[in-house]
Amino acid sequence: MKKIINIFAGIVFFVLMQSFTCEEPCQIHEPMIYKYIAITTDNLDNNKEYQIVSETNIIYSKAYGIRLTLYTDIHDSVLGYKKDYCYDFSADDSIRVIKIFTLNDFDSEHPKDSEISEFFRFLDYSEVPEFASNVNRRSVRTYLPIKDYSEIIKQESKTFIRKKIEDDFLLFKSPQNLQNHQFRIDIEFYKGRILSGTTPIVNFIE
Repeated sequence: MKKIINIFAGIVFFVLMQSFTCEEPCQIHEPMIYKYIAITTDNLDNNKEYQIVSETNIIYSKAYGIRLTLYTDIHDSVLGYKKDYCYDFSADDSIRVIKIFTLNDFDSEHPKDSEISEFFRFLDYSEVPEFASNVNRRSVRTYLPIKDYSEIIKQESKTFIRKKIEDDFLLFKSPQNLQNHQFRIDIEFYKGRILSGTTPIVNFIE
């Protein structure tokens, strides 16, 4: 009797797993055009097991990053489940390039308003399993040049887009002056539009 119950339980479990993992083919492909409408930037503290937005804006110079939050005009109704529908997402205007500027003298070769994108790396999680823990994510994450960001986000957004997209950029070179720093991110689009965001003032410590 116990063996029969175990077999039955196994069959029920298998059926349930199939219902969660099997994707039904789309009957209708509906085009969905979205637009990037705004960005915000926050100071990131990368001194812990995983990076967090700083509450104090006092951060070790070798553990600094910027969290970019990119907002779209996708409506809530699109994000819900709609049986037999697949949306073909495409941006009204794609990102051409992202640039990071220092609003203070960074070093002798990079005075105020210089572009310092080369000192930052985009934190790419695209190869990390969806349900990996923060510790595991830290060990397998990769750091990419900022120039790769626009292509990665373009590929990801073809199949899935959110109202709010968060990405992290880590600084790999410490400034000479540690006090009262701000950075600005400019996102330039192919049609000429620019979205800009400025970080809160950050004070670095060593």
